[in-house]
Amino acid sequence: MSAKQTRKERAAEQRAKQQEASTAKQHKTPSSVRKPVGAPRSSPLVRGLSIILVLLVGVLYINTLSNDYALDDYGVILENEYTKQGTSGISTILTTGYRTSFTAGDNQLYRPLSKVMFAIEWSISPESPGLNHFMNVALFALTIVLLFKTLRLYISNSILIPFLTAALFAIHPIHTEVVANIKGRDDILCMLFFVVTAYYVFQFTKSKSNKHLIFAGVAFFLSFLSKESAITFLAVIPLMLYFFTSADKTDYLKTTGVLAGATVLFLVIRYAVLGTSPSAVPVIDNYIAGIDGFLTQRTTAIYIAGIYLWKLFVPHPLVCDASVSEMPIVGPGDWQFLV
Repeated sequence: MSAKQTRKERAAEQRAKQQEASTAKQHKTPSSVRKPVGAPRSSPLVRGLSIILVLLVGVLYINTLSNDYALDDYGVILENEYTKQGTSGISTILTTGYRTSFTAGDNQLYRPLSKVMFAIEWSISPESPGLNHFMNVALFALTIVLLFKTLRLYISNSILIPFLTAALFAIHPIHTEVVANIKGRDDILCMLFFVVTAYYVFQFTKSKSNKHLIFAGVAFFLSFLSKESAITFLAVIPLMLYFFTSADKTDYLKTTGVLAGATVLFLVIRYAVLGTSPSAVPVIDNYIAGIDGFLTQRTTAIYIAGIYLWKLFVPHPLVCDASVSEMPIVGPGDWQFLV
């Protein structure tokens, strides 16, 4: 009788444990299961701030929607036969230089992604700069929101700093031409995919999931297809990990390896399309090319970099094209270079 009673007690105890486990499972929130490791919790405040950023971009740039084509827009859209072929010209765009068709052949630049988008937009609404301008504003707004979201990962102890940083990036006058000039799409896309790369790199360091690393590599490759200056981000990403995360050596090696692989892939494709003998840069496009002397060319370039740095803090006056007679030649003994 005692043994039988013990068995009944054990059975009752087991049933109670099973019921307790089932109750706990029912009360477990789905969001806690699905939320990625390291992602800050979304909230009405975050969504509200994101909407504010979108509205901010809209208010600042809604006046560009009525703009016409200008400057380099002619070379990549209005006077470029491959772009004006619409979707049927995409295969040619992918295998030629950026301004090929407008010029006899462009072996300087390979930026097919924005040009493919222009071709698609042309096929939807030919000779319609309004659609192009709208896409620029929309993509810039998306970039700002994703920048806010990504900075929240790297600066997890504050929501104000990521918001103010994204807002400053949105309103800074130095970005006006990039959004207002249709051709600036290559800069917008380059930045957009860099931000996506930074987002997935952070997710990889927290989750150790290789799928996040793959997403980062794909985004980085798309950043290259937008504009070659993406190569500078190859140094920026590790610096972001160093200063804002607790990533270990393996994270650095894997991340750098994937991003370097995307870089090599782009350079190989670029070489296959453009070849290795770029034509001389016209002085009208880059007045440094017309300066005699290697050293003076470099000191002038450093002076120009100083101007860019100054404009970040004092963005006035701003011009769309400072070249040739507008910019001085600065030698190693000039005070501008020394400063």
